[in-house]
Amino acid sequence: MKKSCLSFLVITVTLSSFLLSQTGNLSGVVSSDGQGLPGANVVLEGTSFGAAADAEGAYFVSNIQPGEYTVTVTYVGYTELSQVVLVNSGETAQLDFQLTLSPVSMDEVVVTALGIERASRAIGYKVDQISGQDLRRTPATNIVNALSGKTSGVLITSSGGQPGASARIVIRGESSINGENQPLFVVDGVPIANNEDPIPGIHPLGGGTTATNRAADIDMNNVESISVLKGSSATALYGSRASNGVILITTRKGEAGKFRINYSTKQRFDTAIIDGTQQMYHSGDAGKFAVFGDAASGAWAESAFEGGGGWYDISWGPKRGEESAEVKSHYNGKVPFNNHADDFYNGKMGTLKEHSIGFSGGSQDQTYLVNTTWIDQIGNMPGSSLEKLSFNARVQQNIFNDIESATSLSYINTKTAGPHPGGWNSPERVMRLWPATKEAKNWQNDDGTVVTAGGGYQDSPWWYAENMLQHSEVDRYILSQTLSYNFNNWATLTERVGVDKYVDTRGEHENLRPRVGGSGSVFSQKLSRSEINNDLMLFINDVKLTDQITLNGLVGSNVNIQDYSHNALNGITQNIADFFHESNYTTVTASEYESKRRLYALYGELALDYNDIFYISLSGRNDWASTLPKNNNSYFYPSLNLSLVFTDLLGFGMDSPLYFGKIRASFANVGSDAPLYSLGSTYESAYFGQWYEANSQAIQFPYRGQAGYMASNSLGNPNLKPEMTTDTEFGMDLRFFRGRLKLDFGVYNRTTKDQIYATPVPSGTGYTSMIRNAGEISNKGTELSIEAIPFESNDFTWTIRANYGKNKSEVVELAPGVTRLYIAGYSWPSIQIEKEHGYGVIFGYGYKRNDNNEYLIGSDGWPIVADGQVVIGEIQPDWLGNFLTNFRYKNHTVSALIDIRRGGDVLNFNLNYTIRAGTAKITEDRGSTHVWPGVNETTGQKNTVELTKDRTFYTRYGLQHENQVEDGSFVKLRELAYSYRFPQSIVEKTPFSSLSFNLSGRNLWIDTDFSMGDPEANFMGTDNGSQAYYWWTPPPTKSYNFGLDIGL
Repeated sequence: MKKSCLSFLVITVTLSSFLLSQTGNLSGVVSSDGQGLPGANVVLEGTSFGAAADAEGAYFVSNIQPGEYTVTVTYVGYTELSQVVLVNSGETAQLDFQLTLSPVSMDEVVVTALGIERASRAIGYKVDQISGQDLRRTPATNIVNALSGKTSGVLITSSGGQPGASARIVIRGESSINGENQPLFVVDGVPIANNEDPIPGIHPLGGGTTATNRAADIDMNNVESISVLKGSSATALYGSRASNGVILITTRKGEAGKFRINYSTKQRFDTAIIDGTQQMYHSGDAGKFAVFGDAASGAWAESAFEGGGGWYDISWGPKRGEESAEVKSHYNGKVPFNNHADDFYNGKMGTLKEHSIGFSGGSQDQTYLVNTTWIDQIGNMPGSSLEKLSFNARVQQNIFNDIESATSLSYINTKTAGPHPGGWNSPERVMRLWPATKEAKNWQNDDGTVVTAGGGYQDSPWWYAENMLQHSEVDRYILSQTLSYNFNNWATLTERVGVDKYVDTRGEHENLRPRVGGSGSVFSQKLSRSEINNDLMLFINDVKLTDQITLNGLVGSNVNIQDYSHNALNGITQNIADFFHESNYTTVTASEYESKRRLYALYGELALDYNDIFYISLSGRNDWASTLPKNNNSYFYPSLNLSLVFTDLLGFGMDSPLYFGKIRASFANVGSDAPLYSLGSTYESAYFGQWYEANSQAIQFPYRGQAGYMASNSLGNPNLKPEMTTDTEFGMDLRFFRGRLKLDFGVYNRTTKDQIYATPVPSGTGYTSMIRNAGEISNKGTELSIEAIPFESNDFTWTIRANYGKNKSEVVELAPGVTRLYIAGYSWPSIQIEKEHGYGVIFGYGYKRNDNNEYLIGSDGWPIVADGQVVIGEIQPDWLGNFLTNFRYKNHTVSALIDIRRGGDVLNFNLNYTIRAGTAKITEDRGSTHVWPGVNETTGQKNTVELTKDRTFYTRYGLQHENQVEDGSFVKLRELAYSYRFPQSIVEKTPFSSLSFNLSGRNLWIDTDFSMGDPEANFMGTDNGSQAYYWWTPPPTKSYNFGLDIGL
């Protein structure tokens, strides 16, 4: 039996080799501007042979009978190209294609709501498309950060440069007072969670922490393209959660043809962008040298010193290099001076290693793609790290002639660890206050004593990095299954089911502190969030009503189920150092939380096309939401969009300078349901104490075996109705000179009424606020996009792209008697919504001004402090812009992306402390004089009083909130990249089918007046108003990357 099998195998192999030797193969690369075009369709005319290009644009067709063939390549948005090739027996013919952008792009399609592909000429709203290649040009671990500078009207803010930092994205301004203002993320038609899930029960300002926004789980190596849906008309079919826009992600899929392997690797190096700390003056006061604290902390002062420190050391000593002889003698001529921020963040460069391998292939009836990516990141902050493993698979198949199936599965495991990323209990705080003279890195002496500051109340930042740590491990599954049944060539029934579930096991601990009052604590939590989404849709496609009118349409239903739960333990008063089990704490309390949310919907769309010139689309959706009252939980919203290709109507030809012009218009309503459990009053475990006090020993129930609950301060409302957004948009799409220049201009007006938020009520009611419908916010803006090809030839191409967006937010109305609402910060200073100045104004103590906006100066030469808190800044940027230029010379490609933000103030609350401590960079000009611009309050004459900038001056200056507000404008070199694709003549001599390498940098240069070096960071994560609150935030980073891509 074995002998027969062996004989059969030998015969089979021999026969196969003979047959294969009678055929030939065809290979090559399809590219444009030096970039491969993944998915380009390659067909040998008159045969069934063909292939699709892989991620690098390479294709391979095997087992071709010898002969001459016409080979045609097509790719959406590019001009079709055909070439003739001779295929010889036993050989592989090489045929490359260099495609050019289609001048008319009549068949250009974009991915819209529900994953529907539409001709761009047919839609009446703006959709921005970003390719996966653009996304991966410079590596970022968070897909939200990777979108920075890629489109217009999109504001992105990161919470810092540490591994796992969250990022916030807002499209066309904030429209909800207390609701979600970020867009919905959709992957292959399935909504997924982008929650941040901060630690509950611990307010971030009191030492808690933000977490990673979960869109960061998406593997960018698996992304084919992203559509940014901005207007409500574009997103209405997705319902309530899409009222702020949609980030629509399409993942890569396999292509029929040869089995392919693609491997890529990246190595990244990060340095922290550090600024804001003075490097000129020693610890001390009045120009005299002193190191504060005890003997273990190196305390010593020169004999002329008078005074003492406080709860933090002060740096008002002598200038570096101008120390007295006594000081130099004490230190044997080498007076210590440290750059703690540079030592802490850049003592070792941050690194990131990435390896990604993918397998793809299939036949005409079935294709598959499997991709795995592993990332290992070590942050610039000591002890910080991220490790992520992603597995993605997508299979598409024709089960029968009329039934198609698409299945995708992603599993992501993400581990993060490190010190607190920001806030009061972060190493960033103590480091920015720690005097340069005092040792910090070697915080423990040989005899076991420790170096502290502030009279023993402040530990070294390196102690924080080693002893106050948090950790998280997330397991996430995203599954989607789509089945489509084609009744005929114009009717298709589609069922799509998606599941998104993740479990986050996380915790944090604070070791017993060597300083005064450090008792140690531990926190552990396991949270689970899941979402099931089901859409049943009937599509009507290309039905000819007349010779000139074509109908498309759909009707569908949606079921969305969201569940969340967590269980947590919190232990305080640690007994044994370095042991972080709950049993090692004197008091341990438990908490749990559970929420459920349900939404059901029916929707439909009807689209008519007149002669490929005029298009009209009507849609409507009705939601039933579980968070609204049963008798008022149904709400309907319609949308309408129009498109007119006026150049076709007027008979403009290809030879006309303006060969394509489209006018678009859209109108839509979109509803938003209420926050969870807003219909009635709720109860919570009772506690007493102040969360904002460091090491506050708050009493938390159960206490000494006794349970205790207290009513929420906010009164629920059983009569709530949905928020409703009305959105109108007008625009033009113009294309000139056979595709060499494209202009897109649009204006929009979005108004959200019946806002749901807590409004103040008299304290006599027993509550401080009541949830109600009240208020109206308007966002009006303009957007402009320009694409141009100044020069193009076979060997050299230069392309440019520019985007501009301006949004103006207006608070039209608040609840009766309410003039402003808190959204971030302390009670003072704070970021609030104010009717007169709009969404996101900074309130705090400022100075009086006259009608000419001049300071009113007192007799002492200082501006007069205003009565009460006043508006001292506005956080919304005046406008956003970006500019991309790309040069291709043969196989070399160079690109640069400039990102611009103009306007938008930042509350830099670091300055409240660092100015007074003498560590802020602004205090380096001490000893100089200053005359406040303005007029004397009494005489009206120009102020001429000179003030000396000493500690007294800066103490008074630093306490005034107006002096803590800085301009957040910047011009940034967001990306700089170079890539080289090896010629096929070289590659064919290797085992590979394609080979390229790339060099890139991110955030390499910035021009800004912000004192900390880069205003594009915040402490509050994805919270509303967070982009303007800078408080002990870890610095952003600049990155340098080398990458290699190999195809097999």
